[in-house]
Amino acid sequence: MRQPAIGQGEICVHPSHASMETSMADVIRLQDRKVKMPRRRPVAAGSAKVLFFTGIRYERLDGRGPQPNAPTGRQVKKQ
Repeated sequence: MRQPAIGQGEICVHPSHASMETSMADVIRLQDRKVKMPRRRPVAAGSAKVLFFTGIRYERLDGRGPQPNAPTGRQVKKQ
């Protein structure tokens, strides 16, 4: 079996440097540190409404125009 080149697959410490950490990491169990939250209440089954905004302005086709108290939009200033 061929030996890896220096710096590949091995830890090399120069004598002039302080000792380096040679372990990869400390293993911490997340399950032990997880905050115990109370269980959620089950969601009641029921009907739902889904509304989509398409960005398109629709007009009524039943013959009714805009309501008299409805804002008319941008008004032109008189000079």
